[in-house]
Amino acid sequence: SPQDRQPVQPSDYDVLLGRGRAIQNNPGNVRFREYLAAYNHEYDAAPRSKRGKVSKDLTNSLRAQGTRFFQRNAAKV
Repeated sequence: SPQDRQPVQPSDYDVLLGRGRAIQNNPGNVRFREYLAAYNHEYDAAPRSKRGKVSKDLTNSLRAQGTRFFQRNAAKV
């Protein structure tokens, strides 16, 4: 159940979803932006109808390498 879940500590390879300087400067987010920059041309060259697939392929590639994507739990206790 959700109450039994332990907090997860993101690693330097994990991407944190959200806004703000702390999120932007997270090592995993910095790596994520560098990774995406390497594929920027591929994304821009793709027709709009294929860009979603390019994004999904990039995300799946990162997940296959062990990168996790986290969103802060906004629940207030």
